[in-house]
Amino acid sequence: MAGEIRRTRVAVVRGFAAVLSGALALVGTGVARADERSGPGQGVYVGIGGVYALEDFDYDSSRLGTASIFGPDVKIDFDDSTGVDLLLGWRFHRRLSLELTYEFLEGFDSTEGAPDSELDTHHFLLGLKLYGNRNLFEPYLLVGVGGLLVEEEVEGATLPDPFRTDLGFAMRFGGGLDFWLDEHFGVEVEVSYLIAQGGLAESADMGLFALHFLYHF
Repeated sequence: MAGEIRRTRVAVVRGFAAVLSGALALVGTGVARADERSGPGQGVYVGIGGVYALEDFDYDSSRLGTASIFGPDVKIDFDDSTGVDLLLGWRFHRRLSLELTYEFLEGFDSTEGAPDSELDTHHFLLGLKLYGNRNLFEPYLLVGVGGLLVEEEVEGATLPDPFRTDLGFAMRFGGGLDFWLDEHFGVEVEVSYLIAQGGLAESADMGLFALHFLYHF
């Protein structure tokens, strides 16, 4: 099982790393030379997509409230997760946009066996995008801040508090590539890393790989 998870991670990381490398390469060429065809101009856009999350958690039994079962400070590993996200953006400059993102990731399951700890996360982020050019292909870099809500459920055990919810602070760094089919419809691939602080969320760092479908008004 661990080997299959590792192979899946390697395949996903390699695929998105190739996309990101191409995007960053286009940043340099796009700044120096603009294509005659261009994507949408300034204005509002929306998006919806899917997300694959590679957990980089640092949880132990004491933090998760399962010390009475596993003993204190025993490291608890989790598998990866998938989810969905929604985007609302405002392109206020040919190279800059502000973007609100909501992401929901369900089912980070612990790999320690019974009792099973399951974590769901909700991300609420405000990001700034810097575009390399304004063509049909638009590479960009991204930085964002916001909140990370973690919901924990411990199944198969009698605990005083099997359900817990906690809100922390989150920062995100990454990049991606937009491909515009015309002035309204586009497809986006994005790679980012999320760092969380505060309460139960403090140990919930993760890598995120997303595919979005965009509509520019």
